Formats: sequence, C-alpha cells, structure tokens
Amino acid sequence: MEMFDNIFLIDDDAIINFITMRILNMAGIAKNVVAFDNAPDALKMIEERADSATNDLLFLDINMPDMDGWAFLDVFERLPEQITRNYKIVMLSSSINPHDMERSRSYKSVKQFISKPFSIDQLNIV
Repeated sequence: MEMFDNIFLIDDDAIINFITMRILNMAGIAKNVVAFDNAPDALKMIEERADSATNDLLFLDINMPDMDGWAFLDVFERLPEQITRNYKIVMLSSSINPHDMERSRSYKSVKQFISKPFSIDQLNIV
C-alpha cells in the first residue's frame, strides 16, 4: 500500500473521524493524520500549504452543513494544478446511492468512493 505524507479527514461526524483516525494510524500509511469537522477550514489549509509538494490523501464526506463534499470538490478542482496534484481524494460517505458513486467519478481528483465505516482493506488508491 502506498505511503502518504499526510492524511486529512473532512467530516462533521466526530465519532467517524475518531474511528477513521484509529484505523489509519494502525495501518501506518501516513506520517500525519488530521481531521477537519468542516470543509471551509480544510480548503483554507490546502490553500495555505500551496507551496508544499507532498503526497497527501484526503477523505471527504458528502453530507456536511455549510459546505458539502460536492461544493468542496467544485472549489478544489478550480485550484491551480500545482496544488491539486498533491492530493488524492477518497469519498467516504454513508451514502449508498448509485447516483453519488457515479457523480464522484466526474471529478478527476476523486480516486475512490467508499461507504462508512470502512476497513483499510477497502482502500485501493492508484
């Protein structure tokens, strides 16, 4: 499995973030795992790290207040390529709606769609 410099969780559910952080820390696939409970704060961090050339993984929930995962992706994919190329995005959602899975494929930065809760064995990032 690929190693990442950072893994960022963007989900408003603190329990899911806790569980996901535990799974990822036990798997040892990243030097650093950080959770955000809202998408605007995560976008701000991504923009502030614009000059950081790292290999990062981002888990993104769909349903969140203020800014949902789709709105996050719309903003993220308009960022300069020198920023977006450093991130691989996995949609981590409680949704099992085939429309959501299909919609996630329309974003070039989304590499995988996984339903919550997940196991590390489901992670298949290319």
